[in-house]
Amino acid sequence: KALIAYPGATVIVGSSDLWRGFHNWIPGKGSAGAYWIISQLTIMGRDNAVPCATGFRIIGNKISTPQGDGPTAATYGEGSHVRILGNEYYECGTTASSKLYQVIYISNHTSAEISDIEIAWNVIKDSNANRAIQIYADGPGHADMADIRIHDNLIANIRGNAININNHASDKIKIYNNIFYKCARGPDFYDGLTNYAGVYIGGGLEEYKNDARIYLFNNIFYECGYARRPQDSGLLFI
Repeated sequence: KALIAYPGATVIVGSSDLWRGFHNWIPGKGSAGAYWIISQLTIMGRDNAVPCATGFRIIGNKISTPQGDGPTAATYGEGSHVRILGNEYYECGTTASSKLYQVIYISNHTSAEISDIEIAWNVIKDSNANRAIQIYADGPGHADMADIRIHDNLIANIRGNAININNHASDKIKIYNNIFYKCARGPDFYDGLTNYAGVYIGGGLEEYKNDARIYLFNNIFYECGYARRPQDSGLLFI
């Protein structure tokens, strides 16, 4: 299943006044349908521009959520065999948004492992969302997230962490060939403190285990961290 703009066409989907730009749903499961290609569109939403589910290909779009807020993201969801490639994310989140709002948020709320996720060749910039890319499974009882590749992205002018790898990460996670420029610059969020790092790797407690092998190489960090939170910020926070 695919929604792809015709070559040379300009196709605008959604609005900053609508909750979602693109959405689909499986009745009774409460999740997005699998195996969609979304490509070459300009997509806007208030909180969610485009979801993510098993087999999704989100490729070459321009995506923004200038009024984004709450525990969600411009691209939010879960599922294996996901590709988020060559998109431009900009103006995601308001200056008054929650620390729970992210630009790209891949999670796991199931009892099965989620794996094979590639996030690459994207530009993520000029946003008031907390994290640019968050990989996070909530709490005990949820399965692992494995085989994640984040590479060749440009992430600039982000309020919180450029990349956040947290609970239930396992197997190989590779972060390489990225440029992190003026990330984790603050200010603090109204609903509590957060971390301010170019790359944050957490989840050390047993109930929030993180036993992944993290490969971090060939990245450029420049002006990452928040001077008002030196104990929780920096280029790399582990």
